[in-house]
Amino acid sequence: MRCKAIGIGDLRLLGYRDKTVEFEDEELLADRIGEIVAETNPSLVITFYPGYSVHPDHDACGAAVIRALKRLPKDKRPTVHCVAFAKNCEQDLGKPDVIRDVSSFIEKKLAAIQAHRSQTEGLMKAAKKRGGDALEWLKTERFWTYKWDD
Repeated sequence: MRCKAIGIGDLRLLGYRDKTVEFEDEELLADRIGEIVAETNPSLVITFYPGYSVHPDHDACGAAVIRALKRLPKDKRPTVHCVAFAKNCEQDLGKPDVIRDVSSFIEKKLAAIQAHRSQTEGLMKAAKKRGGDALEWLKTERFWTYKWDD
């Protein structure tokens, strides 16, 4: 249902449980992600910025994606756009490199958020209580392009 709301047709579930990814073997997780990257050969990967994603599972996932992509030769790596939520992300990383206005897709985005109720119900209730343009920030997506250190 969540993927259908935003038009995703190829969903890969890796079988990890919520709140456990941070405890998984980092190399094995990177191996599994690397296999998908090799199969799909993406030109762009969107992931969490390791260390700036607040939730330990998000940080672990982002770190595994970076680890998997770092194994590729530099000239074969896709562009990587990272989402960062931590309060200090702009202080540490600077301003986002990519800012997208997604207001023309806001209804689909809200449908996807609402389909993931267990994760977003509190956010949506708080926004409704505030009223007005409380969800205005959802009309913009912000990404940092990952800077490789090798």
